[in-house]
Amino acid sequence: MTRKWRLARRIAELFGRPVADSHVRALVDVASQYGAELPAVAYVHLRRHGAETGRRVTAEVVENLGA
Repeated sequence: MTRKWRLARRIAELFGRPVADSHVRALVDVASQYGAELPAVAYVHLRRHGAETGRRVTAEVVENLGA
């Protein structure tokens, strides 16, 4: 739970707002391997790219960041 909370907090700090719990859950395994910073930065880039291109970012898409 603490790892998930730490990751959610870091993403919110970088993104400027809280994110969906399903998105955080999709990144917990990556965060356990690499720490919170790498998946948080990758997630924020993904969300910004999605916003710029008009594409929806779903939990399924987020899961692919760790693949």
